Amino acid sequence: MKILRFAAAAAVMIFALCICLIQPEGAMASDQREQAHGMNYVTDPVTGYSYLIWSDEYDSGTMKNGSWTHDIFYQKIDPNAPELTKKKVLVSAYEAQEPASASFSSDGNLIVTFEDGNDTHGYTIAQRYAIFRPGSSGSLVPVMDYSPDDTIVGLGGHSGHCSSTADRQIVAWNEGWTDGGGDKGLGTGNNIFVSAMRTDGTGIVTKDIAAGGKTRDWWPVTASSVKQDKSIIVWQRYVKKHTYSKLMYALYDPVTNKVLSRARVGDYKVKYYNYSVTYLESIDRYVLTATLKNGKGVMLLITPAGKITVKKSGLAAFAREAEPAAGTSDGGETVTMCYPRAAGGGVYYRITKSGIAKLRTSPGKKWGYRGTSGFLRQRYGTCVICGPGS
Repeated sequence: MKILRFAAAAAVMIFALCICLIQPEGAMASDQREQAHGMNYVTDPVTGYSYLIWSDEYDSGTMKNGSWTHDIFYQKIDPNAPELTKKKVLVSAYEAQEPASASFSSDGNLIVTFEDGNDTHGYTIAQRYAIFRPGSSGSLVPVMDYSPDDTIVGLGGHSGHCSSTADRQIVAWNEGWTDGGGDKGLGTGNNIFVSAMRTDGTGIVTKDIAAGGKTRDWWPVTASSVKQDKSIIVWQRYVKKHTYSKLMYALYDPVTNKVLSRARVGDYKVKYYNYSVTYLESIDRYVLTATLKNGKGVMLLITPAGKITVKKSGLAAFAREAEPAAGTSDGGETVTMCYPRAAGGGVYYRITKSGIAKLRTSPGKKWGYRGTSGFLRQRYGTCVICGPGS
């Protein structure tokens, strides 16, 4: 394992881009996600400890029947002196636990959710979770450990992602599958649900977001507002006989378990899986990005009430399944965000409540679609993006 740094002139060092590879490059699978899938950079607001959390098959390989074997791994990381050290196992079970999605609540409880092929109770797969918190040395210790019988979000569930409000963990997840159409004709999901629980993993409740109708909906991603105790769920909707999707979003109150609104994100024709959403606490805005069928990117700012207030189009294409790095300045009124570009390297934006401005691009490797996540090193102003080797 290694960290690759791309040199930059001293005058622009603030925009230097670092790449950390969790898995050395090797023989490429026909589907990159077969080797590794899902990357999360998360920080505990209580201890200040930061972690990388991801799913990978490493030496276990793929089973003879084609089933994947990912376990979930983590390592503690210092954002100002990032170094890849020995990984630790967080969740390990038969067949695959992927892609990992992780989030810290305000009280320092960490939820990790994943699609699980182990002990699926007669279903093909299940969406499951586990809860951890940092111990005295920074190692993650179980609060509610993984259990095939007890830590179930939904049997038959898959493709789940999580986020956290001040006092709730939420998991947006998919159920069902329809063959044909979708990315490379592999098919699409059917129904979107969201589940909420206390930060310790107890008291789980579930609500349908897009279920039971004639639409085919899948791959929900989510972000949560700590200030407002609300969550946003964003997902793709199948468009018959076309190779692009509609992008949908909903606002959800995890305390009352109510969906507050549902809407389409403009009239965009979005590439499959090429979108993300992030909550920026200092300016109290959701930032939604997407790559369109025409190869251009769009970025939107959304209020906690669900109103789209700023749109920026004609941007460079974003990498698939990419989470940005973010850091604040000007007393929190300005946020610098660094996104992995589909063409390679990264691109920086300055975000305020009322505007989006491109700063510059930084060269670097071309990203795969296994998932990325990153952080800004405040001491040096550099962007670090982490992803499985591609």
